[in-house]
Amino acid sequence: MSIFHAEKCMKCMKTQMGGFRGIYEGELDEANWGKKYPLCDAKHQSPIDIQRKKVMYSKEMSLFEFEGYEGPLHGHFKVTNNGHSVQIELPSTMKIKKGLPHVYTAVQMHLHWGGLDLETSGSEHTIDGMRYMAELHIVHYNSDLYSSFDEAKDKPEGLAVLAFLYEDGHFENTYYSEVISKLAKIRYAGQMTEIKALNPLAMLSENLENFYRYQGSLTTPPCTENVLWTVFDSKVILSENQIKQLENTLLDWHNNTLRNDYRHAQPLNDRVVLSSFQTKLKAEGCQHEISTKLSLIETELQDVKKRVLSISSLGASAVPSYPLFYFSKKHPASYVEVQLSKPLQLTQFTLCTWIKTKPEGIQKVFSYSTTDSENELVLSVGSDLKLWIGGSLVDFNIHHTSEDWVHYCVRWDATMGRTELFVSGLQGKEKTVKKGYSVKPGGVALLAKDRFDLIGLYNNSFFGRLSHLHLWSHLLNAEEIMSLSKCQTSNLKGDIISWGETTMTVAGGVILEPDNSCW
Repeated sequence: MSIFHAEKCMKCMKTQMGGFRGIYEGELDEANWGKKYPLCDAKHQSPIDIQRKKVMYSKEMSLFEFEGYEGPLHGHFKVTNNGHSVQIELPSTMKIKKGLPHVYTAVQMHLHWGGLDLETSGSEHTIDGMRYMAELHIVHYNSDLYSSFDEAKDKPEGLAVLAFLYEDGHFENTYYSEVISKLAKIRYAGQMTEIKALNPLAMLSENLENFYRYQGSLTTPPCTENVLWTVFDSKVILSENQIKQLENTLLDWHNNTLRNDYRHAQPLNDRVVLSSFQTKLKAEGCQHEISTKLSLIETELQDVKKRVLSISSLGASAVPSYPLFYFSKKHPASYVEVQLSKPLQLTQFTLCTWIKTKPEGIQKVFSYSTTDSENELVLSVGSDLKLWIGGSLVDFNIHHTSEDWVHYCVRWDATMGRTELFVSGLQGKEKTVKKGYSVKPGGVALLAKDRFDLIGLYNNSFFGRLSHLHLWSHLLNAEEIMSLSKCQTSNLKGDIISWGETTMTVAGGVILEPDNSCW
């Protein structure tokens, strides 16, 4: 949520353009916001990931009563490119009369969207780790306690924001047509136009009775923690073409296409998210929930190859520069789904990967689960290295203190149930597990999360960098594993998972970086 006004944008642009850009340079690098704006590192920040299993149903939540929302409204409504969003000025006749502790008066509304590189989703709030196509914020100030927005913006109980999430559909949402058609007229940051008719209520989702509520902050500096957030569960539909226009029309203050104008999810800490409706998922519906989320993510990694930096200068022995995956704690919902090359029905396998992480906790790097077995084939790192096969655990009792890149390989043969761990090419002690067993097909393969993490229980998530993960349906010999750990070959590729070739789908803010695991 942004609180910058068009008038302020124009003044900055007319006076000291460089100083104004400095504000947005800080905003684009959100990890450093707290250096200039200490509240951005505080404990009650927004947005958040709304984890439905942890939401508390409240019978006390009353429904909204809006005044002045129903249109069409006629007038001169300013539409501004403020350098990080499109903002529409709203009339003071729009109010929330009931449903919140005070009467709140509307000020402006603006959108957040994605579109950068491969990320086709750009909402600020996420639900169970799912980021939606875009998000609308309608900003209000507390007109019971304060006389204006400027007075209320940094005061207790000063602001309330209504947030709506967007999905893409096949038909144009005509209530957005005029606003989107005006984007070409405000292509450059600081430009302003106007629309003469607006129907705010029609621009919202149909169901205004189901919503989530929590205490939070502005989502841009100064990150003031005086915002009462309401996030509606029912989604607004825009056509694919309308979303593309959002993602590709406006420019920021550096004349770069304005994309991914959202802040990533912040820790909930001691807060509780309330809901106006029962949100608990049925246990038997968990698998369906996961499948639904995964089907919504269309971002295929195969196109990434076209934009990865060349490493030809490193010599012929260098491993190809397909990007690594960085799973940051700032994006706790990030994960990757792997589309297996063939069914995972195994009586032996070799699984190898490069990992860079802190040696703490249980962090599930690779998780393959079926309907009957949560831990059908799982590898975790952290304070120890563990392997699950058919639900049975093998603890290798390897305790590393390194936070640099480490190459791990595990191999298993059902004939004797023998499993071995190789660390940086060196073979460890042999263990025995699941003799005569066959890993079952028909499951879901994920990187950095297990199945329960996808429904909001981030207990065993992997945080760090991951690269060159391969899975073979046979045993590699010790010489082959050693050559992989020394980056001496690029010909050994998994027949089930082959890094850089197997289709993978990213979600939740996975960061793609040039691969330096073998440098």
